[in-house]
Amino acid sequence: MMQNKYICGWVPFKEDYIDGNRRQLGFYYRSSDQAVGTLLLAAIAIWQDKLRPGPKLAIRMRNNSGVIVKYPNGEMDRWFHLTVENKRTWATARNVRVVLRQVFRKDASGLFKQDSSHNNQLTWAPAYAHDTAPNITKDDDLDLGYISKNSKKFTMSFYGVRELSKATLEPKESMIIGLAIRADNFDAKDMCFFRIDWNGIWEDDDSKIQKNLVIQRVDKSVIETG
Repeated sequence: MMQNKYICGWVPFKEDYIDGNRRQLGFYYRSSDQAVGTLLLAAIAIWQDKLRPGPKLAIRMRNNSGVIVKYPNGEMDRWFHLTVENKRTWATARNVRVVLRQVFRKDASGLFKQDSSHNNQLTWAPAYAHDTAPNITKDDDLDLGYISKNSKKFTMSFYGVRELSKATLEPKESMIIGLAIRADNFDAKDMCFFRIDWNGIWEDDDSKIQKNLVIQRVDKSVIETG
């Protein structure tokens, strides 16, 4: 029995391949199968990022009490943070940004209505030691904003803007913010909404400040119902 050699090794042919032409046809049939398989593997290698699920990003509060920062001049701020979490750690999210898109405030009837639209990127924590658009495999922390012991205001933290008046709370004010997550290989279908209530009372105690500045994730329906 004759044998023909092709790329995967020696391939025996059945005894009924006696005629030389038929034996040659059998060889080319097997070679074409291999060529198709090779092309398929190459296509998978090229398109694997599109064929398998990409990153899945979500935002949550890091904690409810924030972190106190003391300055050499004696002033104090308390910073509050969000965590951006990648629920598919096998797919790294590239160049991640979180952007403020909408701010809602209460009208005379007590319902939240859209007050302003924005496209301002929140800072990563700490901003001085972070890329402005990091890659995220597991999670990373984000500056939401801070309250100052002296000014009694809550101020959101953005790149390139010292203070955005529409995203600032004075004592006894509330707002709902709409945040969008962006990345080169992730598109958020919906915004994330957080309600922030600030009564203006500073506390050094972590457990007490949670009752004075309340930050909670809310559903979009809250905007319509108040």
